This record gives sequence, structure tokens and C-alpha cells, in this order.
Amino acid sequence: MTAALDTHLSEHQLVARMARDDRSALQSLYEAYYPHLYKLFAHLAVTKERQEIEQLVEDTMMEVWLSRNSFIATRSVYAWIMRKALNQPFHSRPEQSSLLKTLTTAERAVVHFVYTGHSRKQIAEILEVNPDDVDELLYQARARMRPTGH
Repeated sequence: MTAALDTHLSEHQLVARMARDDRSALQSLYEAYYPHLYKLFAHLAVTKERQEIEQLVEDTMMEVWLSRNSFIATRSVYAWIMRKALNQPFHSRPEQSSLLKTLTTAERAVVHFVYTGHSRKQIAEILEVNPDDVDELLYQARARMRPTGH
């Protein structure tokens, strides 16, 4: 059994424990996902303030807790948590480049996940779209960010 599989199984076990109202399981998932969520919000959120980003992480994990009984065991825990994060109320930073400001939230999310090494299939699972839609969002993002010169 590989380490990745061990992690996969333990994450599913943690979600199952959460469904039985085990708050220590939530704490374990929080600790495991804090770096991923913080990085996502640091790239996509309006603020650079640590407290506000941490609040977005906490709000995401609260959504995870509140929806613990709706998790489908055949799905990825990672994708489920990232979907919860993308449902948080955040907007692009005002100081982001003017090119990034032109992207939709979905396009920025695809760019973020590609940049952080996710596969097309993983991104499609997180966003709950077809892999071809991921390609289209990435194409649209690249087209918007392409310099227009005279």
C-alpha cells in the first residue's frame, strides 16, 4: 500500500468519523488542509491579511463540518474540500495585475490549480465540470491574458 493510498483511506476515514460527530477528525483534516487552503486563498482572495485568509480557511472547514453527512464516499476528499473553498465569498485582489482582474473566478481557479500542479482530471473533479470544460477555461484565461500589442 502506498503512502498516497494510506492518506486517501485515512481522509475517508476522517470524514466517516466526522459523520459520527467526531470533532477531532475535523481538527485532523483542518491541520492537513490548512496549507492548501491558505495558498489557494492567498492567490485568489481580495486580502493579503493573514487573519482574513485564516478566516476564509476556517469558514471553509466549517462548511466541511456542516456538510459532513452529504459526502459521497466514492469521491475525493480533496476535491470536496476545494469545492467548499471555492464557494467562499472572495474576489480577486485589487492589486493583482490588470490581466488577472479580467479573469472570471473559475478561470482564476483553473490557472491556480494548473500552476500548483493539478491534473486536468483533478481540476475537473474539484470544479465539478467536464475535463473539456477545464481546457476551455484555461484557453479563455490564456486568451484574456495574452498581450495585445500594436
